This record gives sequence, structure tokens and C-alpha cells, in this order.
Amino acid sequence: MPPFLFKPFPLSLILTIIVAFMKRLFAFDVDDTLIPRGEAAIPPKEIEAINTRLSAGDAIALASGRPFASLARYLASFNEGEKYVIAFNGAIVYSLAGAVLYSQTLSYADLYYVYSLYADPKFDVYAYLTDGSIAAFKKGKYVQLEEEINRLPSSLILPPSPNGVDLTTPVAKVMIGADPDVSKTIAFHDFRYDVTRSSPVFFEILHPGVDKAKGVGFVKEYAKAQEAFCFGDELNDLGMIKAFHGVAMGNAVEPVKRTAKIVTKSCDEDGVAYAIEHLLAL
Repeated sequence: MPPFLFKPFPLSLILTIIVAFMKRLFAFDVDDTLIPRGEAAIPPKEIEAINTRLSAGDAIALASGRPFASLARYLASFNEGEKYVIAFNGAIVYSLAGAVLYSQTLSYADLYYVYSLYADPKFDVYAYLTDGSIAAFKKGKYVQLEEEINRLPSSLILPPSPNGVDLTTPVAKVMIGADPDVSKTIAFHDFRYDVTRSSPVFFEILHPGVDKAKGVGFVKEYAKAQEAFCFGDELNDLGMIKAFHGVAMGNAVEPVKRTAKIVTKSCDEDGVAYAIEHLLAL
């Protein structure tokens, strides 16, 4: 009886099989990436496309400057699966159940230091506490905007002097809110911090080494994913766009577009779904 003859599989077929079993992490910015400006919910096409990745066994994460509770509400839009929250631009990473998996925070001492530099009334200086609430020195319009967008309770108003205040109280990040023409004048150079912008009106100060890329990297390892695809539009997305398989929205700022491996359609055109379905060849 002749021996069995085995024909070698084509390399392209082998690679296709390997890719089919490769676990991926998909990390998404929220505002102007998943959710168009002025809208309150993730569009149905984006939800459907992301659900296909969950069904395939991939993990997803929302990576935003927002607090946990705000992001967890959006994760509830998707089907069951492996889901994570990368909050406060990477300062704290949570499981879907709200367990803290990773954390690098600042403190009230940092908040008061920033306030000493930007105490002018044209700036709103405030901080996100680790429970997702806000501590501020006044109820300025940008503090109120944060409360409205993220459905937060009324902010804690701190005294202008740190006397008697527990300066070790942890905070996720320090914020400076100001009108665009004022915000662009902020020149904050201090090696003790990392800084970023999430919009023309929000300037953010973080623990050194913290950004969305750090959060995505942690989740990728934690989830045992082989690849990470990151979607974003603003400067606070630049780190993760550069570090992983970056996908820039059609409405992204130019530095993000130049850095990304792929530029998809705009947020208003369901650009996330378009990239998942057509550009990534998944």
C-alpha cells in the first residue's frame, strides 16, 4: 500500500488560519470617534460592527478622558464579551465590573500647584477624583459642562488656600478648562507631569508616563491579545495611535492623521464600522 502523501499548505492559507485564531484588542476613543458631536448615543452601525469583534472572541476597550461610570454606560450598548474601561486618559484601567486593574494618580497637592499658576478667573482649574466626581475651586462653565456631559453629581468646591486640606487625597487628573483663545496660551512645562489636550478647551495634566497608550498596553497584556487596534481623533489619542495599529477618523486633527496607519471615514459617517468592515481586512 503506498504511503500517504501530504501536500504542503500554501503559506497564504497558513497565515489566514493563524490570523483567524489571533485575539485582538480594539480600543476606541469616545467623543468624535464613536459618538458624533452633539449626539448622546453610539450609532447602531458602530455597535453592530463592534459586536462582530466581540462575537469573534476579541476584546474591546473604551479609552477616554471620561470617568468610569460614563464609559461603562456606553459599554452596556454592546453584546456580552470581554470589555474594559481605560478612563482619565489612561490614569486608571477598570474591568467591566468596576475593579481597578491599573492606576497611576496625582493628588490634591498637584491640584493646588496648578491652581497657583492658573488662578486667574478666565481659567477653570479642577480635578477628577478617583471616584469619578470633580473637585474644583469654583463652579465655572467648564466644570458645569463636565458635570452635564458625564452626568456627575455637583462638584466639591475647595477653599483657595490648602490650609487644613488633606493634600495626599488622590486625584485621577488635573484639568484646566478655558475658552479656545485663552486655552491655547497655556504653556505648562514641568517634567513631573505629562500633559495633553482632549479638545481646544480642555488641557489635561497627568501622572508622568500616563497616557492612553499606557492603558492600552496594559489591557493588551492583561487580555492576552496579540494585536491592538486603536481608533481616535484628538491629540490625547496620539500616543495609542502611534504605539499600536492606529486608525484615525476622517475628522481627526492632522497630527493624528499623519501618525495613523489607516485613515477611515469621519465619525459622522460611521467611520469605525467602515474601518472594521473594509479597511482592516479582518
